[in-house]
Amino acid sequence: MRTGSIKSFGLLRSPRVSGVAAKQGWMADAGWEYLHSTGVVGSNDRYVIAVLSKRPASDGYRWDAPT
Repeated sequence: MRTGSIKSFGLLRSPRVSGVAAKQGWMADAGWEYLHSTGVVGSNDRYVIAVLSKRPASDGYRWDAPT
C-alpha cells in the first residue's frame, strides 16, 4: 500500500479548479487500485459529481507522485 500520497486526482486534481468542494478516497487491494472522488461544483454547488475508478496497480501510472 502506498503512503504519504498527495491525492491530486479527480476533482482535486492539479491545478485545482476554484469553487470545488470534494472528498477523495483510495485503496489498493489484490493488484488493483481504487480511486474515488466525490464533490460539488458550479454556482451554488449546483452539481453533485461522483467518480469511481478501478485500475491495475501494475500499469506504472503514479497518481500519488508529487507534481
